[in-house]
Amino acid sequence: SKRELTPKYKLEKSAYERIIEICLENYKDSTFSLEKLSKLIGLSSRTLSRFFFVYLEMSFPEFMSNLRLNAAINLLRGGFNVTQSAINSGFGSVRTFNRAFSKEYNCTPKEYFSLAESGSK
Repeated sequence: SKRELTPKYKLEKSAYERIIEICLENYKDSTFSLEKLSKLIGLSSRTLSRFFFVYLEMSFPEFMSNLRLNAAINLLRGGFNVTQSAINSGFGSVRTFNRAFSKEYNCTPKEYFSLAESGSK
């Protein structure tokens, strides 16, 4: 059951949507940070950190990592190699991508996709 969110810090729905929109527009930039988001949206880093925990129940880095992982997985499914997928999804390096992937899926991208392929045949 979805519980109703009643945050301590009321943000207009448009501000909430704008924060997500800016993240979606910038996730491919590996240098995109909470500070950059703060400057773009005009809210302090502290307020934004609270926003991610209160509304999305995760930190800003976790949210950005999830966006980037989803993008990279789509690229891998589309036939791109690991390096292309990692760099085009905003990961600063293949190593960073592999670390994020392993943390989320408890295996390497290579293991994941070879399991997926053997499962679909």
